[in-house]
Formats: sequence, structure tokens, C-alpha cells
Amino acid sequence: MPADSSPEDAYGAKTPSRRNERGISELAARQHGVVSARQLVAQGFGRRAIGRRLDAGRLHAMHSGVFAVGHPLLSARGRWMAAVLACGPGAVLCRRSAGMLWDLRAYSGLHEVAALGRRRRAGVRACEFALWPDETTIEDGIPVTTVARTLLDLAAVLDRHRLGHVVATAEKRLLADSPSLGDLIERHRGARGMAALRAVVADRRLGLDVPASELEVEFGAFLVERGLPAPERNVWMRLGGTDYELDCLWRRERLVVELDSRAHHSDALAFERDRARDAALLAAGLRTVRVTARRIRADGDLLERQLWAALATGSTAS
Repeated sequence: MPADSSPEDAYGAKTPSRRNERGISELAARQHGVVSARQLVAQGFGRRAIGRRLDAGRLHAMHSGVFAVGHPLLSARGRWMAAVLACGPGAVLCRRSAGMLWDLRAYSGLHEVAALGRRRRAGVRACEFALWPDETTIEDGIPVTTVARTLLDLAAVLDRHRLGHVVATAEKRLLADSPSLGDLIERHRGARGMAALRAVVADRRLGLDVPASELEVEFGAFLVERGLPAPERNVWMRLGGTDYELDCLWRRERLVVELDSRAHHSDALAFERDRARDAALLAAGLRTVRVTARRIRADGDLLERQLWAALATGSTAS
């Protein structure tokens, strides 16, 4: 009788059947090619069965109690999943590793995993800190901190410049969470790096907190001060069956300026709506320049040059 056909092994588990084998293959496929010893036992594999598969090259040890199935060449997601499994139940990818999973920044150091008890594993940096249930999620099968919680944790390990970059990247990619980053800042007021994170968030909001009416007045004064021609204001235009109100229109130059204030551009839906509007205007031959109070105050010279160039290009084209 072949060794694999013995009814029980050292764990008292029955010899895996073909159904067990198929189950573990399907599990490995869902987990980017890796499984844990705990999961193998649940599928009917005991110590001897695992050992035989290691000897035969059907399993490959990645960490203590974590194996690659079939071959040891894992993707980045496979390595992240192996690190999380190695740290036990409740572990989640965090900090710089989570930032890389969310495609916010590059990182090639030790896998960072939030886990209770700081279980030491080669190639893994266990980070022991409390996580609320709504601060973790599953992304592509991998337990990981939410985007907002990842940004909060990155504030503890990145300088302000790099932190500002990842926050901006998350905004551009419309990675929104509930609870939001603002909610977590209030929840974890004493967290390390909080001063830098608050400064970054405040800087990102600069110019969006100005009421729309005030921004309109400020932009009008900017045009007069810089000698730029006056536009038509609050013009309604119908494009593709949809009516749009344009903040500022230079009709002959086919240029539109939209004044962005926090009151009307504070969520992901508004962001998408604005981009759809810009695309509709472009299809009609109208270019759009978006202006915030921040651009007027901090980048006025650059904004002036861009507006003159856009007006000149539109005038030539017409």
C-alpha cells in the first residue's frame, strides 16, 4: 500500500482525498499561490502528508507554517499574502507594504504586517498597534489596512514631502474610505506623525475652503490686476443634450475657466462629474482651465502665463 494511503497521520487527520487536493489547489489559487499549515490541516492534511509534499516539491516553505503550492516563484501579492498568513489570524498588511498594495508608492523592504504579539518571521516586520474593525479590509483576497488607515500609518514613517505625495496620489486615484482620513485623524489624535499629516491635509485643502462667491470676486480682481481680458460670466451652454453653466467663457478664444471651491468639489462624485463636463466641452472644441484660490494666491504668475497662452492659442485657432 502506498505511503499516502495510510488512513491517519500524526495529527489524526485522514489521508487527503482527491477532493482535499482539489480544495487546497482552489484555496491556493484564491490566495495568490500560498496556504498555511492551519488551512492544510483543515483540508485533511497532517504533518506527515505535508512533509511528503515538501519532499516531493509539491509544497515549498515560505515562512514557518506557510507554503507555496506547486512552485516557489510568487508574485508580489503572493509574498504579501504569505507574510500575512505567517503572522497568524487577524494579521493584516500595513504601512509601507499596504501603501505598495494600494499602488500609492514603491517599497522593497521587509513586509510590514500588523499582528498581535509581534510574531517574528524572517522577511516580515510585525507592527503591533491597535486597529479598529472598520480600519481593515480585504483587497484582492489580501487582508490589509484601508487606504485612509494606511495614510495615517505612513505619517509615522515618511517625511512630510513623501507623505504629501502619497496623499495626493490617493486623491488623484479617488481612493475613498469610510471612515475617511479626516475621521481617522480625529479618532487617533495622539498618533505619531499626526502633526505632519494634519499639515499635509490642510495644505491639500488650501484654496478649496473659499466660498464660491468669494472665489469669483478674487478671480475677477486677478484678471483686472494682470490685464487679462474680461470673460462672459455664468454662461449656460447646451452640449450633447445636457445644459452646463460655465463660470467664465472667452467665446472667441473658445476657453472656459471653472472656479473650483470646496463647497462644490468636495467628493469623488463631484470630481467625476467635473471630468465628464470637461470632456464634453473638449469634444465641442472648448478647452477648460480649472482655477482655485490656491492657484491665484500661490501660483499667480504661472496661472497668468497659462491663461495668456490659452487665449492666444484659441484666438489663432478660431
